[in-house]
Amino acid sequence: MALQTPSYVFGDPLGATVAFVYFTVLAAVIGGVVFHLTGRWLRGLGSGSVGRLQRGLISGTISLGLAGVILGAFYASSLSGFYGLEVKHDHVRLQYILPGRMKEVPLSHIADVSRIPTFKGQWRCVIATSSGRVYYSVHAGSVAVHEAVQSLRRHVATAGGRQSRGLSSARVRE
Repeated sequence: MALQTPSYVFGDPLGATVAFVYFTVLAAVIGGVVFHLTGRWLRGLGSGSVGRLQRGLISGTISLGLAGVILGAFYASSLSGFYGLEVKHDHVRLQYILPGRMKEVPLSHIADVSRIPTFKGQWRCVIATSSGRVYYSVHAGSVAVHEAVQSLRRHVATAGGRQSRGLSSARVRE
C-alpha cells in the first residue's frame, strides 16, 4: 500500500511576514527615538566632554543595539523554525520563510519525530536526525502538529523498512 505524500503548513506565512515588517518598523522608530534622546542627553553633559562625532557614534550604537534586540527577540520567539513540511518519497522538505529557503532531509536520516508544547496551547514539531541536527517548526495548533508528527513517523518507519531491504537512497540536498 502506497502512502500519500502529505503537506503541512504551520502558522500563517503571510501573517508572519506582515508581523516581521511591523516589528521592523517598530524597532526602527524606537531606535530613532533612542538615538535622538541619547544625543540630547550626551549634549547636555557638556560640549567639551563628548564631541559631535562621538555623540553620534554612541547614540547610533545604542539605538542599533536596541533595535537588534527587539528584532532578535521577535525572530527567536515567533519566526525561527520551518513553516511548511512536505513528505516526499524518500525525503522530507522543510520550508522556511525568513530567510526564504528549503531544506531537504532524507527520511533515512531522521532518528526521531516528536512534538513539544510551547505556550498558550501552541506546539512545535521537532525533527531530530541521526547526525544530531534538530529542526523545529514554528508555533502551531495542537491538531496540525499532531497530524504532521504522526504522518511523518509513519513515513520514517516505512523508509526504514525500505532502507533495510536496500531500496532507499541516502542523499542530502541543501
